[in-house]
Amino acid sequence: MKKMKSSLCIILSLIMLLSLAACGQQSSTPAASKGESSTYTKPQRSFDGLILEGIDMSLPIDYKVETEGLDLGGYTPEKPLKLKAASYSKKDSDMQTLATQWLGAALEDISGGAIQVDVYTDKQMGADKEILDNVTTGVLDIGMNNCAIMYNVEPMYGLVDMEYLFKGWDHVYAFLNSDLNEEYSNLLQEKCNAICLGLGCNGFRCYSNNKNAVYKVSDCKGHLVRVMESEMFLKAFSAFGCNPITMPGSEVSSALQQKTIDGQDNSPMITYTAGYYEYQPYFSEIEHTAQIYGFTFTKDKFESLTPDMQNLIRRVAKEILVAATKKAQERQGVYLEKLKEPCKTVVPASEIDKESFIKALEDAGYYDYCKGLFGEELINKIEDLAK
Repeated sequence: MKKMKSSLCIILSLIMLLSLAACGQQSSTPAASKGESSTYTKPQRSFDGLILEGIDMSLPIDYKVETEGLDLGGYTPEKPLKLKAASYSKKDSDMQTLATQWLGAALEDISGGAIQVDVYTDKQMGADKEILDNVTTGVLDIGMNNCAIMYNVEPMYGLVDMEYLFKGWDHVYAFLNSDLNEEYSNLLQEKCNAICLGLGCNGFRCYSNNKNAVYKVSDCKGHLVRVMESEMFLKAFSAFGCNPITMPGSEVSSALQQKTIDGQDNSPMITYTAGYYEYQPYFSEIEHTAQIYGFTFTKDKFESLTPDMQNLIRRVAKEILVAATKKAQERQGVYLEKLKEPCKTVVPASEIDKESFIKALEDAGYYDYCKGLFGEELINKIEDLAK
């Protein structure tokens, strides 16, 4: 009997040792390797096969599961890293919202389901400013935010909103693919509980109004214009001779309808998809600034992830932002044509006297203000990318 008990104890001890060894091996193994994720099946998504203006809006990059050897911190398709992301604009129509949806899908695809992202649209999580606030407080993990909003936290983000800084799409791409984009991605985290994953462009901002066609700066003198909540935009439109007021994007449609404002500035795409043309019969492609935006991520949450997971998220975000910028470029020309039908007058960039706008900015001391705020050296660095 004693021998039997002794044998039983030995067997139980061996079982416990083997179990502990197995647990130790499991915790040190990367959560998702290529082989383990091979059974992942991509779900059906609202933008699969989506065609807008003849342009394919499906996920622009076909991600294969490529996490073999990466430490994803124990996250698996069965126990995924669940993230909440938000964009304030309309689902499946605005480029920034599509980019946010693409980011969620790409992160899920590339991780084989180890990352899962719920995307909220149509102002479910508030307007641009509220989304950034929700990211910094951790209510959201990922936000789509315009640099004009990030400017209110870190003024250096206002530089990319400087009037006539970018000379065209090639200049924009040169900036997005430069080290300066990387530098900008590190600025936000020094001021708040959020980081910027990278930047993209949603098109060049133009001008629409309900008063008259605008060909030169004097044509918009006295217009009451809604601008984004940024000192950069207030100073610029004041220099143009307008009366600018700040207003959240969620209030623009009703303000236009009630004629409490005369005009607004946005890309042709946003002006059309938001229906602003219904109350704004005059559209002018003044292209006064590029609409630069980025993905923000809660700093505390991001820093809790493994370095492999952080690098994966950053890489995918930057690829999606460049892909979304290319789609925005395609759509800008298409929507300029679409606006010609409902609008009384559409003035293309070739007929705009941009020099009159630039001179008005110079005379008002706008560029001196920018040099004092951002430094002439940094401005020159961005301008040199156009050469």
